[in-house]
Amino acid sequence: MPSWTAFAKLQLMERYFPHLVDYDFTATMEEALDLIANGEGASENWLHDFYFGNGQRGLKELVGEEHLAEIDPREVNTVEIGKDDEGRTINVRVGKFGPYLERDDERASLADDIPPDELTVDLAVELLARAAEGPQVLGKDPETGLEVIARDGRYGPYVQLGELVDGEEKPKTASLLSSMSLDTITFEDALKLLRLPREVGTDDDGHKITAHNGRYGPYLKKGKESRSLETEDEIFTVTVERAEALFAQPKQHRRRTKPPIAELGEHPDTGAPVRVLDGRYGPYVTDGSLNATIPRGTDPKSVNLEEAVELLRERESRGPAKRARKTTKKKSSGTRKKATGTKKKASGTKKKASGTKKKASGTKKNAGGGRKRAGRDGKRAKKPPATAAEVGASMEAPAVAPDDGNGRKDAPVAPERA
Repeated sequence: MPSWTAFAKLQLMERYFPHLVDYDFTATMEEALDLIANGEGASENWLHDFYFGNGQRGLKELVGEEHLAEIDPREVNTVEIGKDDEGRTINVRVGKFGPYLERDDERASLADDIPPDELTVDLAVELLARAAEGPQVLGKDPETGLEVIARDGRYGPYVQLGELVDGEEKPKTASLLSSMSLDTITFEDALKLLRLPREVGTDDDGHKITAHNGRYGPYLKKGKESRSLETEDEIFTVTVERAEALFAQPKQHRRRTKPPIAELGEHPDTGAPVRVLDGRYGPYVTDGSLNATIPRGTDPKSVNLEEAVELLRERESRGPAKRARKTTKKKSSGTRKKATGTKKKASGTKKKASGTKKKASGTKKNAGGGRKRAGRDGKRAKKPPATAAEVGASMEAPAVAPDDGNGRKDAPVAPERA
């Protein structure tokens, strides 16, 4: 959702960095980057022009101290809404603690849940008038004697117990429910909100269960566990049995529950509330611990308490659903793995044959070149292939010297000496 901070940043860019948010600059930059990606442009040259400038102010100058000193923070953080019937300008100011309305010397907090497109001049005038009236004192708390005050704030309307005093602890506050407003809030409702969290009771193990009104909606808390409630009214009406049923169900993370189609009443056997809900696979009835699908073709709004209880009892008699075991799929998967293993084995045999071929080739090279010398890495260094003359000489029979009559075996002589 757009925010007033985004409007302020946009004004900053348009007024002090206009060419960086211009459509022509974006189109030109995309064309330059396409040329660079295709190898037709130099990225260093483009970055140089962008940073130091080329016919216009570069980024270095734009973020320099002289240019930053020209920026007026009040101007860029002021968004004009319009003028009232008296011609006075109403602005939204983006401050340190959030946005607020301003008209001359009047100010009013602007709740975060009001989108910018819904803030009209009439609504702004109403919020300023409400702020001018000041906080509404509803009465005094009978327990503490402090005033119960209703006022509007950044996060919406809320009630407060006592005024803020410097050096003392901040007063207790509580946000109004979505069904409440500052015009209709009563003293009794305000006290109920200020008494939250409400203690629901304790479970069988002695753990305390409390009901809260949180930022993201109503919920229950038990120790470190929490469960969401379907409606805000349940904060004040939820029972221990209903709470235990919710905690017995798995926690659903970040899932917004739909409002119930119908509230049918209490189950005659357990006393748990029976509801008709709209689920992912269609409408169903539930008592918090057991769900039963409504038959197809039946209007869920027409189901009464007796029919819902009958559906729940029938579902309970069938027992828990059993999941079918997928043995066939696992078996076929195992056969596939076995076939893959055979394929790998065959591939290994092929590699072995290839290794034998390389070994034979190495033997041939060794016969032609003799012993190889070991290199620095421990492997034998390759010797240049023998010439035709060297091969022919190695195939000739060695020459034998004439018998000198000394009775010793004649030794072969080198070819060049024969």
